[in-house]
Amino acid sequence: MDELKGIQYSTPLSSAFFSAQNMDSIQTNIRYQVWLQSGKKHVIGKQSPEELTVIMRSIFLQNSRNQENDILGQVKELNVITINYALKRILSELNQYVAYNKEISQGRQIMEHSVNTSIRGNRQLEQKPW
Repeated sequence: MDELKGIQYSTPLSSAFFSAQNMDSIQTNIRYQVWLQSGKKHVIGKQSPEELTVIMRSIFLQNSRNQENDILGQVKELNVITINYALKRILSELNQYVAYNKEISQGRQIMEHSVNTSIRGNRQLEQKPW
């Protein structure tokens, strides 16, 4: 468990939270929530383990209570925070990706030539008798 090496000692909570089984559970939940929140339109693959570890480390250091009792409850709480954080980013990026693909699949929209809106030079000089 190198996720917290040099930052914090290994605890039962950190061992449970950064376990391979918990990371797989988070990956599965992220994929399922993206599928649900996208209206059952998009199925994504597993996320990068390195990026997920960075997110989990940040969430752990900011939100862990490190209490000796109720390890499972604390892990579930940290998992919910991690999933919500990742889900917000993934859905935003997914929407951007879909919009980008839609935009490039259409033909180019060529703008019309510009129109001179200046009124300079449109008026005639009136000659006034002195």
